[in-house]
Amino acid sequence: MMPRRALKLLRVSRLFANDRRGVSAIEFALIAPVMIVLYIGMVEITEGTAIDRQVTQTARAMADLASQANLSTNYDISSTQLANILAAATAMMYPNSTSSLQITITGINIAANGTATVLWSGANANTSALTKGQTLTVPSGLKTANTASQLIWAKVTWPYTPNLGYAITGTVNLTDQFYLVPRQATTITCSGCQSH
Repeated sequence: MMPRRALKLLRVSRLFANDRRGVSAIEFALIAPVMIVLYIGMVEITEGTAIDRQVTQTARAMADLASQANLSTNYDISSTQLANILAAATAMMYPNSTSSLQITITGINIAANGTATVLWSGANANTSALTKGQTLTVPSGLKTANTASQLIWAKVTWPYTPNLGYAITGTVNLTDQFYLVPRQATTITCSGCQSH
């Protein structure tokens, strides 16, 4: 025969063993932090991907605009046209802050030995233009020696700081570049560029 005290403890333990009211709260307390981190991560990844896409589109548009110099402008990009191209880049990055946006537009020549050099270069206020004659590294598929045309290279860099995850990643430089050939001439000049 069981003592009365042991019998009471057995009844109480059976009562709690059948009580499931707090299980949901405990499960929620264990899962909630994981779900919150996943949610914040998805928001940050989505925003970062969208801004990276903007950087890509901006680089493509800059190369496209620079490659369209035509006979009416003597195949030359003036300082006004360069300012308009750079303003278009700023507009394309809206609504993001463009105070740190870096844009470089460069005309490149490929020599007979495959060496790529700067013919001219223009940039916005946040970065420096490349120096005329400077040697560049160009993808091998674009190194067609002694081609009748030059390459137009646009490079855009924007420092992305995540809203919530900055403590983990810090600032990430999103960079993209785009190469095109001039559309209506073999060579385009840039009298409005800092390096020409």
